[in-house]
Amino acid sequence: MNKLCIDCKAQYDSAISLINVKKGLNISATQESKKLFTQIYFLNTILNRHELKIFFNQDYVPSIKNLLLNIFFNFVTDNYIAVLFELRGVLDEEMNLICSRYHITLSRRFSENKKMLSQYLSDNGLKSANFETKLAQFQTQYSEMSGILHSFSTSRLSMYEYLNDILGSSTPEQVNEVLNKGISTLIYFDIFISSDSLRVWEKDDIENMFNLIFGAGKTTRTRQQLKNRTF
Repeated sequence: MNKLCIDCKAQYDSAISLINVKKGLNISATQESKKLFTQIYFLNTILNRHELKIFFNQDYVPSIKNLLLNIFFNFVTDNYIAVLFELRGVLDEEMNLICSRYHITLSRRFSENKKMLSQYLSDNGLKSANFETKLAQFQTQYSEMSGILHSFSTSRLSMYEYLNDILGSSTPEQVNEVLNKGISTLIYFDIFISSDSLRVWEKDDIENMFNLIFGAGKTTRTRQQLKNRTF
């Protein structure tokens, strides 16, 4: 186990302990929460690396990091509706981050940002087939998330009915599925944004970071995709 993996495990254990102490809870470590924390740790590692900061607009990074930590806290405390709201927020900020990387003027409409981003990368020879697939998946996830959240409307419900609706609306399994898709999207695009640097990293350095969240096979494939500019 490399130093990053050891540090990630220690921080996860400390986070669970801190939440229990501060909130008077008795949360146990689970595979689901450990996986989520490890993914967030990976994203923070990329966003915090000194040599990668030039790729990430610092106007958006603090918000993304705060939303990710709030997602973890609300996930382990079973506040699933808050997880969904914050996940939609972090997807919004991620699209802003991607567009700012390529100096694209932001629109208020997610679909318009996606269209302009795709066109810019195509015009400049930066787009791979894999990227186009991921971008389409990104829009699908965002649309599905917006649909879920817009379904919680107080216009047709009393306050009691509204609270009852949102408290019983999502199961841990459903939230896990949505989270896995959303966080995987963030991971892909943060790697893509910083790929100009990552593709020339030393083998041990990049493998140590990728091994946080990928198995050996996927780590090797990702390194090769980065080198071949097909990621």
